Parts: sequence; C-alpha cells; structure tokens
Amino acid sequence: MLTLGGLWRPVAGEPSSQLSTAPDLGETETVVLPGGATLRMLWVPAATFRMGTAEGARGDGPCHAVSLTGYWIGVTEVTVAQWRSVVGTPSWRNDQGDDHPVMDVSWDACQAFGAKTGLALPTEAQWEYAARGPAGRRYPWGETWQASLCQCWQDRHGRQGTAPAGSLPAGASWCGALDMAGNVFEWCRDGYDEGFYASPASCGPNPECRNARSGKRVLRGGCWGSSPDNCRSDMRYQASPEFRNAGVGFRVCAAG
Repeated sequence: MLTLGGLWRPVAGEPSSQLSTAPDLGETETVVLPGGATLRMLWVPAATFRMGTAEGARGDGPCHAVSLTGYWIGVTEVTVAQWRSVVGTPSWRNDQGDDHPVMDVSWDACQAFGAKTGLALPTEAQWEYAARGPAGRRYPWGETWQASLCQCWQDRHGRQGTAPAGSLPAGASWCGALDMAGNVFEWCRDGYDEGFYASPASCGPNPECRNARSGKRVLRGGCWGSSPDNCRSDMRYQASPEFRNAGVGFRVCAAG
C-alpha cells in the first residue's frame, strides 16, 4: 500500500489491491483529509525537462535543464470543501460553492493547511513540469491558445468568477492535472528571485528558491480574469506571502 505521509490514509473501504506501490504516469490516489473531505492526487514520474522561456518578461528565463524525482500533485486546486474540512470557514469571497477552488488565501494561510495534512505547496519546478511536461507545452493542453479550455476573461463559461474545480477536463495537462491555466492563480513554495533561473542553484536536482531577497513568493497559472499570456505554463508572478484576493488559490504536492 502506498504511504503518502503521516496524516494521509486511503479512503475507507478501498481495497489495498487497487493501490499501486509503483505508480505509473497519471495514476491517482484518493486520500482522506482531516475533517473527512477527500482529495485526489496524481503521480508525476522522475524526469529532466527544460524549465523557463527565452520570451516573456524578465525573470521567466533563461531556459534551463531541471531534474526532478517523482512526486504527487493535486489533480485540481484545493476546493472550498477541502479547505473547510482542514482549516475552517474560508473568507466571505468563497460564496460560489463547495466544489469551487478556495480563493482569497495567502501563502501564509496555505502553510496552515500543510501543517494539518503533511502536504506542501509544489515547488515552481514541480508545478511547471506538471503543467507543460517533457514537450514544454506553452499551455497545459498544447501550443495553441484556446480560451474554451480554461476559466479566463475571454471565456468564463457563463460564470462571473471561478468554475468548479476540474469542470473543464478538455484542458487537462499531459499528466492529467486540471485547471493549471486559469480559474485561480496558484501559490508555489519558492521565494521569488528574478535572477534565480540564471543561478547554479536553479539547475540542481529538485531546485527551490529558499532565500529570495525580495521576501516575495511565486504564483503560477493565471486566473478567471487573466489574459492568454497570463495563463502560459512558463509565466511567473510574485506577491508578498500575506497577499490575498479573489483570484488566488493553491494546489498541494507530496514527495514520492
């Protein structure tokens, strides 16, 4: 049986024969969170890929090789129901339904979720590889922008804000992760340093910017109010760890 950490356990009644000890790409595990809500994670195997871009804003490059060990990442962003199960009632802005991604959460607040579950935010490298894969896709689904495949300002699918988490499966990334473009920006574990990609530390195994002089943290993926360029898989944003608004949420990650 696969063990994902001290506070993780399989869904009650699920036969152990259905749980893989040697996961394949995109294989999923359903786990129970403190409070009883469930959350799905998918497996991303170890790999070396090209991270960053030669285009876009300063700080998004240079493109460089990164090696990752295998890891688990949330199939979707953490939802309102999952947040309530672990942390408690979210802010008043979360009024669109329990199946929508929780929003208006700061990087600091995400640490409380992690402390109670044994989970963590993905590093920038983990997030980007889950979004774009070995082919280095510009968007999770491919090279061409298609507004209908994500919740963005060009197509909000009849809604005024977020869409239910995972409700646009045609926009899935190469490994099966959903909503990696649009819906809500997602916090990453790393500090933001504009020059990190040009440093030797960015090319080491499982890189993470731990000591950013800016004191800020990284956001990825765009949100329901974002333009196409904001939703690129290689685009980086920065914000103070206490920052929060109606376009910011997160997904979780765990080591293999």
